[in-house]
Amino acid sequence: MKRVSKELPNLYRSNTGTYMFRKAVPKQYRKLAGKREFKISLRTGDFDLALEHFVGAKKAVDDLMRELSCGRPLREAIRFQDAALLAEAQGRKLKPLAELLQNPTELLAAHKEWKSSASASPEVFKTFFNADLDDIKLSELVEFYEREQAHELAYLNSVDRKKKLAPFKLAVEDLIQHLKTDKTVGELTHVDGRSYEIELKTRIADRSIKANTANKRFVALRVLIKTYFKANSVSKSNIATIFDGMKFKENANKRAAFSVEFVRDNWLSGSPFDGLNTDAKYLLLAMLDTGCGLKELCGLDAKSDIRLQADIPHIVIRPNENRKLKTRFRERVIPLVGFALIAFQNCPEGFRRYTGPNGFTNASAAINKFLNENGLDENGQCTANGLRHLFKDRLREHGVASEIQDKLMGHQTPGMSTGYGKGFSIIALKAAMKEIEVDFSST
Repeated sequence: MKRVSKELPNLYRSNTGTYMFRKAVPKQYRKLAGKREFKISLRTGDFDLALEHFVGAKKAVDDLMRELSCGRPLREAIRFQDAALLAEAQGRKLKPLAELLQNPTELLAAHKEWKSSASASPEVFKTFFNADLDDIKLSELVEFYEREQAHELAYLNSVDRKKKLAPFKLAVEDLIQHLKTDKTVGELTHVDGRSYEIELKTRIADRSIKANTANKRFVALRVLIKTYFKANSVSKSNIATIFDGMKFKENANKRAAFSVEFVRDNWLSGSPFDGLNTDAKYLLLAMLDTGCGLKELCGLDAKSDIRLQADIPHIVIRPNENRKLKTRFRERVIPLVGFALIAFQNCPEGFRRYTGPNGFTNASAAINKFLNENGLDENGQCTANGLRHLFKDRLREHGVASEIQDKLMGHQTPGMSTGYGKGFSIIALKAAMKEIEVDFSST
């Protein structure tokens, strides 16, 4: 048996001309796998067709390898979606076991084909006979979501990944606790959905949770279940959950914004920040005259995102290895004026104390604690994020064009006009920034 090429290290061709997928199992996982390698016939001698089958085989085996690395024996690791991919790699379509049982002719044909496959391995058996796509337990949904969204989650650092998955884990754990059993997705009924809705309604009434928390539970459960259905090729028209349409009315929870007068009188006169570390102090000043969030500022790449030597000093907010952005509209250029320029002149390499995975979280905690303990949080209501709201208020007050406001804030502008032309030049953006610079320039 010969390997086809270096570029396709797992694709082989047997002496009979049939293509095979082969992948060695690392020594530490062989006991769990019960074998030394995965060896799957692609059931074709046609190279182009073999490449099509190869993709499914590789994805399925990669999934199984991840399960083995988590300590799950191979027999437990083979789920319906993996078996379906392996069946597809052999030119077949895996039908749910319940469907086969209803058609004795197809069942006997599948049994005959399996017996002729000359393999007793569990993964081959499950490509012929497997339960339907509902045989996943609620407790397995988050793990399944991680595998399906691995391409997206790969760009998150460990802290952001944990935060991303936390609402899903909480929702699943809460539902299991309510049902008092770890049901499969297929066992969920509308009665289960309704009883959970009543349970959350009761908690809202006794103020143990807020309406937005309950709504997050519904959203998380819908996302998990629909991700599972979609991965199992359920048509879009049939993708529905027992939690669809469930939502509680939320109370408006607008974050308090600082006022220009408060900042001018209490922050920019005297030495109110003497007890705060240098990076945190300049972070606040950078927020004041950029409107950026803490995560955006702490995640700046010192070499490429901070451009003090440019004709117009500016920073570039964009995705990088330090962090992703909340939306694609958050990618923008911010000219440095006023106190923001002072901040970056004092911290030309960024806010190094807070550049790690937990950086912006630590910065937020330190800053907000200091503001609160020193009466710098305006009526005990404002956090550092209130500076972003203040920035927006200042843009409004000075009559800056709404499209430029959106550009500086990183918001989406309604309509089609933004799809035309090159957008605003840095000169135009600086002109808008100079408009609001006067709010504090006389301080």
